[in-house]
Amino acid sequence: MAEAVVSAVLHQLLTIVDREVGQEVRLVVGVEQQVQKMKSTFRSIQAVLVDAENRQYLKKDGEAVKVWLDKLKHISYDIDHVLDEWNTAILKSQIERDHSFLPSKVCSCIPSHYSCFGKLALPLRHDIAQRIEELNKKLEVISREKDDFSFAVGLNSSTVGLNSSTERPKTTSLIDESHVYGREHDKDALVDRLLLSDNNNEGGSDGAEVQRRVESSHGNVRHLTLTPNVEQHLPIIDGIKGVENLRSFLFPAFIHTSDNLQILTESLPKLFLQLSNLRMLVFYTNVAGLEFLKEIGKLIHLRYLSLEGNLGLIELPEALCDLYNLQTLNIRSCLYLRKLPLKIEKLINLRHLQNEHTRNITFMPKGMGKLTSLQTLEEFVVKKGGGTNQNERPCSLEDLGKLIHLRGHLRIKRLGDYVGEEASAARTREALLSTKAGLHSLGLDFRGEIKEGRKRKEEEALLLQALHPPPHLQISRIESCPASAFPNWITLLTSLKWVTLYRCYNWESLPPMGNLPSLESLTIGGMYKVRKVGEELLGVVVGRASPSSVNQNIAFPNLKKLEFGGMDAWEG
Repeated sequence: MAEAVVSAVLHQLLTIVDREVGQEVRLVVGVEQQVQKMKSTFRSIQAVLVDAENRQYLKKDGEAVKVWLDKLKHISYDIDHVLDEWNTAILKSQIERDHSFLPSKVCSCIPSHYSCFGKLALPLRHDIAQRIEELNKKLEVISREKDDFSFAVGLNSSTVGLNSSTERPKTTSLIDESHVYGREHDKDALVDRLLLSDNNNEGGSDGAEVQRRVESSHGNVRHLTLTPNVEQHLPIIDGIKGVENLRSFLFPAFIHTSDNLQILTESLPKLFLQLSNLRMLVFYTNVAGLEFLKEIGKLIHLRYLSLEGNLGLIELPEALCDLYNLQTLNIRSCLYLRKLPLKIEKLINLRHLQNEHTRNITFMPKGMGKLTSLQTLEEFVVKKGGGTNQNERPCSLEDLGKLIHLRGHLRIKRLGDYVGEEASAARTREALLSTKAGLHSLGLDFRGEIKEGRKRKEEEALLLQALHPPPHLQISRIESCPASAFPNWITLLTSLKWVTLYRCYNWESLPPMGNLPSLESLTIGGMYKVRKVGEELLGVVVGRASPSSVNQNIAFPNLKKLEFGGMDAWEG
């Protein structure tokens, strides 16, 4: 594990100076030499890590090697923290310059860490330089200690096990459920796992025991998971010490009494202010009013934030947009969440927005179109016009076209609100769905403003036709679409395996789905005007097919499930 941590820190070192130069930031005198020295030291250590990782299991010197690796791991974490703070300061200055979030009239209110000209202020630069120099000295001591072990240099981790007599501890795929400490949510956040968990299943320990173990660790606990029965921990949360170096914190808080609710609401803001190193936070509670989230902008190193299932979450604070390093935001099943933060464009490193089942969000902020690193976006809500005030400008389908790296599952909601003069087929095509090759599942939901009329149906049909998916789509769902006909592209998607057509209530016939060679599941429901289901669904052209040709081109060659429902006009 030390090898992975060292590699990650070395990567930071290799890029951070170049980033400062790119931002036209003048380095503090001497810091570049310190960084170069640190890179050199890390490389010399990295050259012996394969042998060190293996020798820690030997009887001779094994324990001593473990202690050395542990010291290396913790100094690497400390260096990573300083480098990340440096990098975050650069990001902040870049964002404030590029997006002009700070008007000149409020420059005097900015903390002295930053300037109004997109450059790091001298106090912060000197502080970083001093800390790097101090850490360099500690790293050099650890590097000299490695020479005492006479580690082999340059071994290959993929082949060392073939010729080595080292026997590592035997492992098994079976899980001892009494010692389950947690699960990996984000490989970037959990490079190394040292989960300290309380467990009541076998003799267990109470909250005071968790506190004792954390405080006796001398700040070396990096990952902490509390059990779902968290009420026993509440008395110690307010005064717990030794958590400043935590990198991940998993905290499910199920509250059943008003007294414990008061403890939670008073203690959490204080606790979270201590977690200055945190990279990963998973928090769930069954109560409303997550006031502590107002302080979340101070967790500047956070990469992964999960608030999944928090029914009491009504609004995300704008302070969340100060998490410039955030890569994953999980708000799945936050059923009463009303909107995303309006300055979401500041989250320039966001790769995954896991927002499925957020039914009360009515629009996506305009700045979402600037999140060009985004790979996961589970739901995109379309809204024509503006929000409740001038600042709530919605993101459009054209903006969706800028998110070129989207993959996985995407559901576009409330397309019915988008139909009209502003939503021409040409503009809709700018969503560039057909070019998003990484998408394997696409849902098109036309629920929204209900208007009838021939023109309306024609507009819906043009909109549906313009939403052409990528050619290798596997899952498709079209629902609540008042268009009068199905789109031509649906039978061109030869990789489709699962299709749902629901409440397309003005369709009078069904598309020739039998021509899709990979289709395994087809669900059709709410087709109130379809009178006949026969050759057109199978893809058979009446009068042209001979018995021999039908046998050669079997309809639905891979179909395993076919389901109909709500076919009120079906004549049988």
